[in-house]
Amino acid sequence: MTAPAAPIRLTPAIRAMLRGMRRRIRCYVWVSGLAVALALAGMALAGEVGLEVSSGADTPLADTAGGWFGESAGRMVVAVASEHLNDVLDRAETVGIATVVLGESGGSNLRLGTTVTVDLDALRDNWRDRLPGALSSGNLAE
Repeated sequence: MTAPAAPIRLTPAIRAMLRGMRRRIRCYVWVSGLAVALALAGMALAGEVGLEVSSGADTPLADTAGGWFGESAGRMVVAVASEHLNDVLDRAETVGIATVVLGESGGSNLRLGTTVTVDLDALRDNWRDRLPGALSSGNLAE
């Protein structure tokens, strides 16, 4: 038995941005209350493609464990084909949403600045096998 997913309450600005952009936006993850790193890992796994994400002084995402794994309200990660990037950025600006381009998809690693680099196969194996393995051994610390 699974619990029903809680509905996402998108702000009027985000709804306005998404309106008319459905064909340009490949996917999005509402990150409020979720670490950016977890959202990016989920996107990489779902898309079966690596991500190269930068951070640093010129972005609001600090290249630290706190920057990648800390939680903050009102954020969204959006995947956009490069040919549609400017359209989506323009639309976001028009409706008053601040944006930061974090990086690009491709390759076989999830690379988050200089803090985290993990092979996508290892990430997938860990995600798929960790909980069943721990439950079958009776040791959730594994």
